[in-house]
Amino acid sequence: MRATARFFRFLGDPSSIHPEAFYHGPRLCEADGSLFFGLQHTPSQKANIQKHMKIQFRHFLIYLGLVATATGVRGGTFSDDFSTGLNPSYWNVGQTTPDLYSVDISGGDVQLAQTAALNPGGVQSVYIRLNLAPFGGRITNDFSTQIDFSNAVVPGPGLDQVELHTSYQDGSIYYTVYDRSSGYNAHVWDGGAVQGAIPVSTNAGTFRISRTGATVTGYFNDTPLFSETRSSPLTGIDFVLQNSQGADAGTSVTFDNFLLTADSVTPPPTRSGAFYFVSLTNVANFTWAAPDTVPGEPNGTRLPGAPVGLVTLGGVPFDIASNADGKQAWHGDVAANGGSGPVSITNSVNVYGVTCVYSLINTWDGQPGPNAYAWFVFTGSGGAVYTNYLVGGVDIRDYNGANWENNINGTTTINVFECPSDNWGSPGRLDMQQITLPPEFATQTLVSIQLADNGGPGFQRVVLDGLTVQTAPPPALAIQGNSSQIKVLWLAAAGGMLQTNSNLASTNWAAYSGSVSNAAGTNVVTITPPTRNLFFRLVQ
Repeated sequence: MRATARFFRFLGDPSSIHPEAFYHGPRLCEADGSLFFGLQHTPSQKANIQKHMKIQFRHFLIYLGLVATATGVRGGTFSDDFSTGLNPSYWNVGQTTPDLYSVDISGGDVQLAQTAALNPGGVQSVYIRLNLAPFGGRITNDFSTQIDFSNAVVPGPGLDQVELHTSYQDGSIYYTVYDRSSGYNAHVWDGGAVQGAIPVSTNAGTFRISRTGATVTGYFNDTPLFSETRSSPLTGIDFVLQNSQGADAGTSVTFDNFLLTADSVTPPPTRSGAFYFVSLTNVANFTWAAPDTVPGEPNGTRLPGAPVGLVTLGGVPFDIASNADGKQAWHGDVAANGGSGPVSITNSVNVYGVTCVYSLINTWDGQPGPNAYAWFVFTGSGGAVYTNYLVGGVDIRDYNGANWENNINGTTTINVFECPSDNWGSPGRLDMQQITLPPEFATQTLVSIQLADNGGPGFQRVVLDGLTVQTAPPPALAIQGNSSQIKVLWLAAAGGMLQTNSNLASTNWAAYSGSVSNAAGTNVVTITPPTRNLFFRLVQ
């Protein structure tokens, strides 16, 4: 049974709370927003607990099935101390050559090292890449991102390096780098030259890259290295261990304590879950909103005023982002170069617990059903695969309100944008599809979404303009109280079973056996503050 509780902040006397601290006496404690009952400790016990606090807190959150604290998004900041490894919803691991590097996450950090395998030639690297989709996708405004590193082994003097990368929608890059290219140093690589190098006498430090306005600056241990203009949206963040050309120098490094701060990093919340954007910029080949050419047709703007950027359509947020070519959508006919035969795209998602998917699809030369000439394939991390067929006249229709297919069902597909005159002088439109995934996806990571187009020239091609996924909320568990009384509360409609445990190192979770009252639809458990540890979780 998977724990799915969410703890809220303490609702009682704030003076009894101190972040990331244990207290002498049976007080409530908070670890970065997560609540549990404290234990009376002697000073020596307290010091020992604080020494191991990081791992213990994260174990606590694992038991709860939370995405919080180290891997939480709150107040425009995402931080990760890697105490439970690399969450696949947030991080992707890649190597230029498979198995050339080891990735060890067993110690509550990320340890990268070259293995005994030989460098096959050329510059080699292993990278840990942040998936920006859960945090609103590309970042168009100010941001700051940082990572700690330690125990760096970069013999050099070539390109053996430890790096923090940022990449941008216009194709530009900006890296902070530690290496031995001219003695041990930290510098910026801006894609063309080494900039702002300073000598470094240690093999540990903190890299930070921040942008204010259009100026991006790299830092080593808060010392500014070099500033340069980067106004394009931020589209990628990696931390990297690199080997020089053909070198087998035994490079290694430990990364820890990642941080990303920006106004836009928090996904738009809803009462029924959270929305996450799926980026199309890497596959976009068409725009509705500006003049563009499609095989066999004149250049023109198909849908004047079509939405672009961060928008809400039909109550659902979308990021209709433009790539460096000014394209936002994927057009099947453009992908096929005006020819026949199937074409498809596959988009990485890597979001846990997706229950619903929203797409913006209209057709080109749309055809009626009952046959489907396009479909989605959803793939989960635990083996779940679901194919959703897009039938003309039901799920999808032509963007042009003239002679092609004009019908949709009006329930799972609705109209979300109209313009009075498209490029042919007829009314134009965009529609949104709502696709409910089978229940097994709620307990898996949605790894990818494939869109397949089996149409042809003059016989329906699809145009995908936006893609957003939605997760269901975990049942909400709240704790409030004072020195004489503690209450544990959750919505009765959320269901779930309340369980307790006195020791997080054990698996002895048991159903709460005391009385549960109900007040206006809220389940309430009232207890006297315990004199020992007592942990609660709500499971489904």
